[in-house]
Amino acid sequence: AQEMEKTIEPEIKGTVEDLNEEQLTIFNKAMKGDNLFITGGAGTGKSFLLRQIVSSLEEKGKKVLVGAPTGMAARHIKGSTLHRLFGLGVGLAENKIITKSNINHLMKGQYDLIEIADVVVIDEISMCRADYFARISNILSFEEAGGHHIQLILCGDFFQLPPVVGKREQEYFAYVLR
Repeated sequence: AQEMEKTIEPEIKGTVEDLNEEQLTIFNKAMKGDNLFITGGAGTGKSFLLRQIVSSLEEKGKKVLVGAPTGMAARHIKGSTLHRLFGLGVGLAENKIITKSNINHLMKGQYDLIEIADVVVIDEISMCRADYFARISNILSFEEAGGHHIQLILCGDFFQLPPVVGKREQEYFAYVLR
């Protein structure tokens, strides 16, 4: 039997004091509760900044949900996939109207996580397909309409990896975008 080699994610060491001026400005906005889109090229410190934000928000007692479109990206930030957090399932995420009576079903039983969340962080946002992001947006809008504000922090670089789109989804998006 062939043994699988374990991949150990490198630990990003440092503290808030190690943030540069631009990162500190973004960090402070996150601590104030601003919704953010954090971007920058590879190696600019997005992951380091994101980890500082998440750990500081958690230290303040905030319930932070951290996710990414793929398992590897989620693992890198010590989070979950967006599919798991939002119950997205596989295939196309239909644009359905969300109501109190159907939200738990649409989220495949994951609604209890959203009900208690203070902050949602999505890393590698460039890899998130439009239909999935629309569903996530609808869920967060539903919560907002009910008086539950959830801070949203998106992070990524649209010049890096695009979403994974299968043949069926390519045909659907080609049809919709005509």
